Amino acid sequence: MSAPAFFDTCGPLPAETLLEFEKVLGVTLPEEFREFLLQFNGAAPVPNVFQLDEYDEELDCLYILGLNENTDIRQFMTVHKDSLSPSYIPIACDSFGNLICLSIAERDFGAVYFFDLRQAAQEDRAGKAASLPMIAASFDQFLDTLKDPLDTEAQSFGVAKIEEETDREEESEAARILQERDVEAMEALLDSGYNIEEIDENYLTLLENAATIGDLEMVRLLTSRGAKLEAALSIAQDAVKFNYPDADHRGIVEHLKRYRSEE
Repeated sequence: MSAPAFFDTCGPLPAETLLEFEKVLGVTLPEEFREFLLQFNGAAPVPNVFQLDEYDEELDCLYILGLNENTDIRQFMTVHKDSLSPSYIPIACDSFGNLICLSIAERDFGAVYFFDLRQAAQEDRAGKAASLPMIAASFDQFLDTLKDPLDTEAQSFGVAKIEEETDREEESEAARILQERDVEAMEALLDSGYNIEEIDENYLTLLENAATIGDLEMVRLLTSRGAKLEAALSIAQDAVKFNYPDADHRGIVEHLKRYRSEE
C-alpha cells in the first residue's frame, strides 16, 4: 500500500523548535515522526481511513498534528494531561475529536494508539485508567494502513460524521471565534444566549479553551462574564513550560489566581 499524500501542511519545522520540544519531553521522538514534523509540521493525509479490531466501524485520521499555532501537539498534551498518560503524546485527531497517540515509553516506543475521549471519560468516572488500543507498531506502519473509505460501512461513517457536524454548528462557531481570537465576536455570541459553560467535543469549556491557546484578552472577557474556573488555571500553568509563541500563559496564570481568590 502506498504512503498517503499530505495536504494543508504547515512545514517545514525549524530543527531548533523540535529539539526544544524533545528537551521538554526528555526523549528523542521516533525518527519517522521527526522526519514528518521537520518536513510537514502537520498535514491532512489522503487517504485517511483506518480500522481498529476493537471497533465495528472504520475511523478516520482527520489531521496529523505538528508544532504550529493551529494544530499544536503541545496544546493537546496540556488539555488532556489529566486523562492521558505521559507515556503517550497526541499526534493526530479524528473527526470526533478523539486522538491518535504515539508511545514514547521504552516498552513500546514508537507504537501508535487510539485514545477514545468518551470511553476515557467513562473509565475515569469508574476509577479506571484509560485503555488505548494499538493501531500500528510504528508511525510509518500507521500511514501504510490508511485507505480510502470505499465500502458501505465507511460511507455510513462519513454520513454520520456530516450529521454530527451539522448538529454542532453553534459549537463550531465558538471554536472558530476562539481560534481567531475574536473577543468582540465572543461578546456577541454570549449576548445571544450562548451557554458560557458549554463543553466542546474535548470536554473543555470556553474558559479552558482560551487558557489552552494563551489568549489573555479572551480569558478576561470570560471571567468578567462569570465563567467557572474549572481546570483553566492548571491548564495555563502546565502550558507555561512550552513557551508558546503569541501566547500569554503567564499572564493568564496571574489573572486566574486573582479571579480564584475573588470567587
